[in-house]
Amino acid sequence: MSPETRIKLHTWLAVIWLVLTIVTTAWAWAVQKDILLGWITFMSGYANVGTHWSAREGAAPSAEA
Repeated sequence: MSPETRIKLHTWLAVIWLVLTIVTTAWAWAVQKDILLGWITFMSGYANVGTHWSAREGAAPSAEA
């Protein structure tokens, strides 16, 4: 898989996880009225977004060539 493809893949996955995190955290806080569930949902989503964003950065070609 080329670096450009990996960058696009991880960018889209990070965006998808960000949207899912916002929606599910809002749902947990508004509908379920459960702060703990909302916090766990937020932290899990944050970890997924951060991981995919880091993988996106790691897939970029090195500037030291």
